[in-house]
Amino acid sequence: MLWKREPAFRRIWRVPTAIRGVAMLLDAAARIVMAHTLPVDLVPRLGASLRPVTLVLLQLVNGVCYELAGLWRLTRSGSAA
Repeated sequence: MLWKREPAFRRIWRVPTAIRGVAMLLDAAARIVMAHTLPVDLVPRLGASLRPVTLVLLQLVNGVCYELAGLWRLTRSGSAA
């Protein structure tokens, strides 16, 4: 198993997970700011569009992280067995 044998594999998963956690906290903070500063009828519409934008950006960031860290090379190298 790669998780047990490859420290790089573990790091590849830990870094994007930390990035995702920080992004979700920022998303929550943005929602709080929106709720306190914007008109009440505007907040639900903006909130509904904020989540998909956040998730798409996170997918792009994760893809870049995985590519730069060599996840695809590591999993294709045959050491996954």
